[in-house]
Amino acid sequence: MTDIVSDATSATSDKACPLPYTSAINECSSEAVSQYRAHKERLKRIAARAVVPPPVIVAPPPPAPPVVIVPGVRVTDRIGREMFISDQAIRETNDNIRAIRPLSIATIQAKVAEAYGLSRAEMTCAKRTAPFCLARQVAFYLSRQLTPFSLPEIGRRFGARDHTTVLHGARRIGQMIRMDANFAAKIEALKAQLVGERAAT
Repeated sequence: MTDIVSDATSATSDKACPLPYTSAINECSSEAVSQYRAHKERLKRIAARAVVPPPVIVAPPPPAPPVVIVPGVRVTDRIGREMFISDQAIRETNDNIRAIRPLSIATIQAKVAEAYGLSRAEMTCAKRTAPFCLARQVAFYLSRQLTPFSLPEIGRRFGARDHTTVLHGARRIGQMIRMDANFAAKIEALKAQLVGERAAT
């Protein structure tokens, strides 16, 4: 029996059998060895034909933007939340407030008095001559156009005059603007000066 085992081992040792067997003798048939070698050749051919993908080049991330320090203030609202308001936002808000803030009647009185060669006190006096009446009525008209004040309030600022006096004077100036182009241009110039002064303050 020992001779048979030794003969079988020597007969199969040169075949380099790759498969382990749990039988009493480790033996491989010539057919199994040839199948194994053919399988190895097929794997080599497949590996030779395989396409190796090119390496993926990952671009470096873009540099972080520079940190811009915006001047401003930190404020706390009514419910305790803290927020940051930039100086630019504050300036823009102030500009918007100035743009919508109404003119004062005193400013209109001073500008109209200057245009007609009068003092501001003469705009509210009791004189009823033509130069005073015309300047006063122009101021009535511009106060109605450029301020949100009511007729009674405008009348109070002009020496406690009645609201009907203010309405009559403003309507008369409106009619003169429609009939006289030169006068209309003068009133528009006054209006532009007042609006420009409001934007500049």
